[in-house]
This record gives sequence, C-alpha cells and structure tokens, in this order.
Amino acid sequence: MWHLPVTYIFILMLSPPGVKPLSKIYKIATRVEHRRVRKSEKRRNTPYVRQTRCKPRRNKSRLCFSPASELYLTRGDEMTVHQNLRDLRQISGLTQEEAASRVGLTRQAISGYESGRRQPDMDMLLKLAELYHTDLLGVVYGRGSAQEKMRRFQVAALMTFLVPLLLTLMHSCLILFANTCFPVAGDMLITEATRPLIETRLAVIGAWELLEGLAQAASFAGCILLAVLLPGLTPLPSMKHSLLFLLAFLLGGIAVTLPFSAFDPCYSRADYMLILLHTFLPVVLLWIGLVGMGLFKSLCKKRQGPLSP
Repeated sequence: MWHLPVTYIFILMLSPPGVKPLSKIYKIATRVEHRRVRKSEKRRNTPYVRQTRCKPRRNKSRLCFSPASELYLTRGDEMTVHQNLRDLRQISGLTQEEAASRVGLTRQAISGYESGRRQPDMDMLLKLAELYHTDLLGVVYGRGSAQEKMRRFQVAALMTFLVPLLLTLMHSCLILFANTCFPVAGDMLITEATRPLIETRLAVIGAWELLEGLAQAASFAGCILLAVLLPGLTPLPSMKHSLLFLLAFLLGGIAVTLPFSAFDPCYSRADYMLILLHTFLPVVLLWIGLVGMGLFKSLCKKRQGPLSP
C-alpha cells in the first residue's frame, strides 16, 4: 500500500489548478481494478461480466443478460460458438433436423449456426442450451458440466483403446523376435553352447509375458474407469458409437497380432491371438453393461411418460 501516497503526490504535482486529483486517482484505480478482475477471471476460464453500462467495443458483439450487466464476446469466442453448438448436438445424439424441429427452426438455420455463417441471438442460445442439457457457458465457451464429463469419458475411452493395443503390438513384436532370432527346438539339450541362447530366449519370454499382463491390466482398468464415468453422462453414448468402439477394438487387436503370425516359423495364429481373449473380454462386458443401462433408462422414461402432465 506504500505506492498509493506516492501516486497521490505525483498526480497532485502534475494536476493543473482547479482539477481535483482524487477524481484522477479514482479513474486510474477503476481501470486497474477492471484489468485485474479481467485477468483473474481469464485465468479461471470464467466470463468477465462488467456491472456498468458502457458502449460496445470495436469488433465485438454484445449479449445482454440484464439491463445492468453486459457480456462481451470477442471474435475468438464467436468462432468457437458454432463449434460448441455442433459438439453439443452430437453429444446429445440429435440430427440437425431433430434439433431444428424442437426449437422451431429449419435445418438450414441450424446448419448456419454450426458453420458460423449465422450468429444466434440470446433467446436462441438459451433455447439451444436447454435442448442440449447445458447452460449458457457450455454453449458460448464450451465449459458446460455435460461437456466436461463427455470429454473425460472420451479421453478415457481413447486411452482404453490405444494403450492395450500398443502393448499388444509390442507383445507380438517380441514373440516374432524371439522365435526368429532365438529359436529353440523342443528336444534341444542344455549344454555350454546352447545355454546363452536358451537364457536369452527365456529373458525375452519374460518380457513378453510382462507386456501381456500390462495389456490385460490396462484394458481392465480402462473399462472400470469408463464404467465409473458412465452414470454421470447425460445422455449415454449411442448404440451405434458403442458398437463401433467394440468393433474398432476387435479389428485393432486383430491388426496387431494376426500379421505377425504369417512370418513366425514356430507359433501359430492362435498363439498370437490368445492375448485378445484377456484384453477384449472387459470391453465386451462394458458394452453389455452400457446396453443394459440404456435399456433400463428407456424403460424408466416409458413408465414416467404417462404420469407426466
């Protein structure tokens, strides 16, 4: 606080006669406070709402929430609104025709909002936010609770898909490397000449068994995490997307195991694909649980339908 008296004396020295320096200090302090609040709110990723009426800034548009408060959208915010609208519609599982019919618009209007050719007004933003089960922050800034939960679920699903497949790929490479570079026949005797070969092969076998266990653990842990995140999603992933995830996981597992068996002189295809039984089983159980949860929610909606006014 030592700088306030110094600032006051400095302004008092520079002030012409008849001008009150306190008014200048108030104006400067107001500007500094607005800048500080704007920076702090920007760090917290929340919109800055100014509680005084002022003119719209250049190259900015104004969304009025109340007669006494205004929220300014920069050009960057306007560029992300149409992306958020498209993401929210896809999360809700609606087509452009269905979303347009529910808010009383045409499909071309929804397409214009999502492509950025048209800008929706405040009333339309509120209607779209209610339709997509989010708030205004979710539409404008993409930070709605439903979007955050869906992003966490998508990241967890991506890691559940990539990590086991990557470990399975390394497992297949090690098997092919061991059988090609360190082949050991079944009737080979352990002698001084064959001992290094056998020890090296056993070390490689221990490495691929470790990778197999890690792939199983990653698949199991990822499916548990997805099962924990599923109840918080509104709405649940569609049946088409969940089935595509299941098929993609199966095809990816086949792609990282089956081609290696064609070049292996010792192991067969079944030996390579044995790891898929352990990594694919948790995904199948998760998909069955998702289908059961979707059927349960649909039955609850049907039972509550006649009771609603």
